[in-house]
Amino acid sequence: MNRLGVEHLSEGQRVNAAKVIVKSCMNVKSGEKVLLIVQNDEKRKLVGKYLEAEVRRLKAIPTVIFVEDSEMKAEPPERVVDAMMTSDE
Repeated sequence: MNRLGVEHLSEGQRVNAAKVIVKSCMNVKSGEKVLLIVQNDEKRKLVGKYLEAEVRRLKAIPTVIFVEDSEMKAEPPERVVDAMMTSDE
C-alpha cells in the first residue's frame, strides 16, 4: 500500500499540496524560521523538498533535518532536540 502516494501527483499538484501544508496548516509567515524534520526515505524526502521550496517562496527560513525511522520511535535524537531549541534564535 502506498500511504504517501506522491509519485502519481503532477508537479503542479505537488506544489499546490506544499502551499496548503505550509501556508494553511503550518501558517508560515515571511521571516519566520521553520524546522522541517523529514524521515530519510525517498518519498518523504520528495515531500520535504516541496515543503522546503514553499517555505523559501514565502521568504521564511527553512532548516531541514533528515532522520531515520528508528531515530523517531521514542524521544527525538539529540541533534533534532538541539535544532528545535535553537530554531527560534
